[in-house]
Amino acid sequence: TDEAFEALAASLKQADARVRRQVVADLGGFFREPARAVLMRVLADEKNPDIQAEALRALGAYHQPAVRELLLRELASDSYQSVRAGAAIEAMRKQDDAGFIGPLRDRLRTSENVFPGAVFARGLDTLAWLARNEQKKDEVREFLTDYVNSHRHRVQLAALTALGTLGDPKAAVVLEKFAGGSRQSRQRGAAEQALVRLRESPRAPSELSTLRKELGDLQTENRQLRKELEELKKKLEARPSSKPAPSPVPTRKPVKADRR
Repeated sequence: TDEAFEALAASLKQADARVRRQVVADLGGFFREPARAVLMRVLADEKNPDIQAEALRALGAYHQPAVRELLLRELASDSYQSVRAGAAIEAMRKQDDAGFIGPLRDRLRTSENVFPGAVFARGLDTLAWLARNEQKKDEVREFLTDYVNSHRHRVQLAALTALGTLGDPKAAVVLEKFAGGSRQSRQRGAAEQALVRLRESPRAPSELSTLRKELGDLQTENRQLRKELEELKKKLEARPSSKPAPSPVPTRKPVKADRR
């Protein structure tokens, strides 16, 4: 209710950080412009990175340019255990905006040894999620493939899982290598699940659009060809026969026998 929202918005000044975090989480449950404004103010005023992260996650529901700029800025931020950058990555996944692919890939490229394993793993899967409907996936697929042999076990599993999320059939050859490993290995399990997702993944909207266009073109060509065949048939039927009329066969008069 409006009354509940107003009561929460007025309760941000709490001495206990756990209480402040819960208030921010509850405010994030509302979807309205005043809630977005309060969450933005929390990010500006709050010093606790965990509470800031809570506000960032909630802002993933808002697609305004100001929120986009904020997420890009927080992606590059430096905080304890990278909690703010990790929350920005979660918000980007909620936004499902392919425009984040480039900045996120660049940040991950330089942060493998900066981000904790959980944050980096989340980044890999978010990158794959954002690119899953792109027509060209080669760059993202190759980027993810670079981490399938990572010495960080969690990152390696995340890379294998992300290849399934990406939905690029070209990743199957890599996943099949790991799917043929030891039955007890977690890599095999992750690769097998990724292959299942890969084979079950629906075609991207862009691919469907291309297929519909090609089908429409074929139908148009088929109609045109049918029309041309009908016209040709009519012309052939209307054309006078070019064969000469058969000449009459001469009849021979019977010869009377001479009875003399």
